[in-house]
This record gives sequence, structure tokens and C-alpha cells, in this order.
Amino acid sequence: MRSFYSTIFLAILLSNSGLAQFQRSYGTERSDYGLSLDFTRFDKGYVLGGYTAENFLGSGDATLIKTDDSGNPIWSAVYGGQRPDLFYSVRHLGENPNFPAYVATGYTNSFGFGSSDVYLVGTDLNGTPLFSSVFGGDNRDIGYCIQPIRDPEFGPALVIVGETYSFPSLYPGSNVYVIKTDPFGNLIQSVVIGGEGDQRGYWIEQTRDGGFIIAGSTTDGCTFDPFSTNRGDILVIKLNPDLSIVWTRVFGGADFDDFDVAYSIIENRDESFTATGLTRTFGASNNGDAFLLNLDPAGNFNWMKTYGLENAEAGISLTSHEDAAGDLYYTVLGYTNSDPNFRYDAYMFQTDFLGNLLWTRSYGLDGYELGYELTKNLDPGFAFTGYTTSLGVGSSDIYFVETDINGKSNSDKCEREIEQKEIEQDPCTTEGLQFVYVERWEPVKKNYKRIKYAEDRCTTFGLGAAETDKTKNDPVKVFPNPGQDKLNLTFTTDFNGGEVELLHATTNKVLLKSAISDAESTTLDIKDIPRGMYIIQVRTKDGKLIQRRFIKEED
Repeated sequence: MRSFYSTIFLAILLSNSGLAQFQRSYGTERSDYGLSLDFTRFDKGYVLGGYTAENFLGSGDATLIKTDDSGNPIWSAVYGGQRPDLFYSVRHLGENPNFPAYVATGYTNSFGFGSSDVYLVGTDLNGTPLFSSVFGGDNRDIGYCIQPIRDPEFGPALVIVGETYSFPSLYPGSNVYVIKTDPFGNLIQSVVIGGEGDQRGYWIEQTRDGGFIIAGSTTDGCTFDPFSTNRGDILVIKLNPDLSIVWTRVFGGADFDDFDVAYSIIENRDESFTATGLTRTFGASNNGDAFLLNLDPAGNFNWMKTYGLENAEAGISLTSHEDAAGDLYYTVLGYTNSDPNFRYDAYMFQTDFLGNLLWTRSYGLDGYELGYELTKNLDPGFAFTGYTTSLGVGSSDIYFVETDINGKSNSDKCEREIEQKEIEQDPCTTEGLQFVYVERWEPVKKNYKRIKYAEDRCTTFGLGAAETDKTKNDPVKVFPNPGQDKLNLTFTTDFNGGEVELLHATTNKVLLKSAISDAESTTLDIKDIPRGMYIIQVRTKDGKLIQRRFIKEED
């Protein structure tokens, strides 16, 4: 069960220039989470989706951030209404002016039919919404993954997978929910797939034959216990283009307390399928291990390997690539808490096409980091998003990391190479489930707001070092930083005076403003400003603008 998605989120963002890798964060003074990202080929940048607990529109908002190729934000916006809303998945559709540039799905509590509904938003290149739609019923409905597809009848289209509790007369509990729309969020077709127990779909992709492959979980598996809330098995579903079932497969263990789930799946060039996720049935630790599971085109088991250390590991996102020789590699993103201090770190590992482990790296510093979605870029290399408590200004921030093809982010302080165990497995296999077509949706208000997030970074030299290095020869120094009562600014002897402003790092609101003479120093009284991150902005008489980040501590 992917409950941790709604409880922990954070983001790092770091930027160097050109093709250099980075670790960076975006956030507010509250909790912010990066849950999805996509590479934007037209500018080699990225679009990130997730959630902020800051009350821009209501009590927590879905958010999108567009960056350039170095992770510098181009625009940021929030979407939703008065109640909590969130994006689990975002995709870039292209630059065709006749279609949306970006689409995102998740859930909304602000609009729709019930407690929450699948939320679908499409925007232009600048993040301005072109449409908003909701899908579901009277109970909880969530969209976990969206993909652009080509429908044989409608042409360009979208497909979403998630879960629904809104059709109990069809199947009890939670069921896999698949929704197909046109590019503007108008419903084409939707199905509910279920059986006994609970079923959830976390990832969907269109296959070469025009159908779909889904990865998820089910409690109606190798051993069914209607009273268990702690068990589950890996669920893989193959659909026809019309969303009818071709086959379903369930993989897991025979004990009542086993828990296994697939979070991501891809189709390979030989039309086989490979999935990743979390298993507590197999592997090096009962706390959980990541796995790779390979099936033939008919859904038959080929091989399964688990990857882990002494404590908990999980694979959340999966991608593949070929090298110049045509050899296939899998790269998995997820998390590990096998840190000596039992902190969670984002981690990534790579294998060959048979699942043989090649390298493993973890990402983070002295806090908690998780990775949620991985994408391939053209450099070549990878990028992922998640959340961090090591960087940023709030309890958690959106984490954004770009690496080379070997997983190196050019941030030695915030990454390390680790070793994990690789074990071959032979799971229990079964099948089942049914489907029913449903139809319930409506367009909703296109509500959004432009915002600006505070940024942080990690480099080879540690937190904020890139910014610190830039200040060595500048005419302004700020101390103490962090500070509580007084903020001192000193100037070099050639400083000829100007103006200083203290700005809130998130809202850019000016809180203090003062003229500066040509003296060697000045002091600002900051006792009455609240705790948080701020920007010190000094504008000299000759027009030079100098900015420094400042953190106000509690008194």
C-alpha cells in the first residue's frame, strides 16, 4: 500500500551550469513533496509535480515547477481549491499549440463527487490551466499515474491508473481504476478492475500492441485473508486497447502476513515486462527489499531478483536504456534506511538485462530523503525527484537530483556508493480479477496561482557551498548566519554605499529596507521578524545587485 505518499514529501534542487549534475531543493516553511517529474525535450529541462502544505489556495495544494536544464525554476504554480489537493504524476505532451503542454493527475478534495476524486489538469507551456476534470464517485478516488497515448479511434489521448472505493456494488473495498480521456480531459472510457479484497494500480504504460500494462497490488492473491490489513501481493494486469482484460498475474508468498507491491513496470524491446517495487516476503530483510520481476509477453514468470541491505529498501520507479553496443540496462530509484543512523536515503541502483547488479548509490545528508520518480535525459543521464529534510527551508522540501549515466550527481557530500545483496527468488503465482465499464466525470473550476519557492542546494563542498564560493570576492559579507536579534553587514573599502532590503524567501515581500552609507558596516534589527529563510538584497550606487541567503533562528 502506498500510504507513505500522503505522509512524507520533500525536494532537493541544486544547479551548476551546462551539463553539470546537481542536487537542489524547492520549498516553503511548511512541508513540500516532489512526487513526479518528466524530461522536456524541447529545452532539455524538466517539469516536476507534487504537493505543498503551504496555504496558497487552501489547506494544501497540488503544485507544478518548470525548470531549465540546470534545475533553475522558470515558473512555479499551485492548483486546487480550499481543501487538500495533490499531483502524483505529471507528463510533458509537447509544444503543439493545439494541445496542452503539460498534464498532471492525483486527487482533489476541493471539487467533485465525494471525499476525494481523481484530479486531471492540463496547462500550457507557462503553467496556465487549459482544463480541469474530476473522475470518480461518492468515496475516495485517486490517480497515481498518467501517460500520453495514441488511441486507435481518437488519436492523441491520455490514460490514468489509480484506485477507487466509489463502486462497492461492483467489487468491495479498493479497486484498480483506469481512465482514458482525450487531450483536454474529456472522458473516452473508464473501467473498474477488482475482485475480493483490495486492488490498486500504481503505474500504467501503453504497450506496443496498443494495449496497456499495469503494476500494482492486491490482497486477493496467493493467500486471501479478508481480515488482514498488512498483507498484499504484486499485481500485474495486461489490457486490450478498449481497457478489457487480456490477463492478470499475482506474485507473492504463501504466508498471511506477506506484503509485496509493484510500483512501476516497463515493456522491453522483446515485448517482455519488467517491474520493480517492495517485497517483505523475499530478500535479505523482512523489513523490505527492492526487486526486479521479469515476465514474458503472456505474463508468465521468467525471473525475479531482490536487492537490499540489513534494513528496509524499496524500488519505486524504473527506467531502462541501451548503450552504444545495444546492451540493455535497468535503473531503479527508491529508498533505503540501512544508513548506520537508521535515516532514510534516496537510493538508485543499476543492473544488466538479467538483473545482475552493477552499482548502487544513496543520496542525502544528515536528514531524511526519499526518491519517488526517475526519468532518463539526453545528456545521457538520469534525474529524479522526491523529498528531503537535509536541504531547504521547511520540515521537508521537494528534492531534485540530476546524475550522469553512472548515478553520480557531482555532490560528494550528499551521495555515496554502497553495497547491497542480490538474491534470486521464485514467488508464488496465481491469477484472477474481473472488470466493469463505468462512466462518471465532470469538468471543474480551473483554479491556480503563481508562486515562488525558496531554493537550496548541495555541492561537492556541502550545503550551500556553491553560493558561499560566489561570495568570496564580493563586497558584502553577512553574519551571523543563521542569526536571532541583529544582522551585521560589512563592506569592502571600495564600497560606495547603496540600499539594503530584507525579503521573505518564498513571497519576496520586503520586510526591512534601509539606506547604506559608504561606511564599512551596518546592522539590521531582525528581532521581530519570524523564524524562516530570507534574502538579503544589497543594491550599490553604481547599480550592482548582490543577494545573500539568511536564516532567522528562534530566539
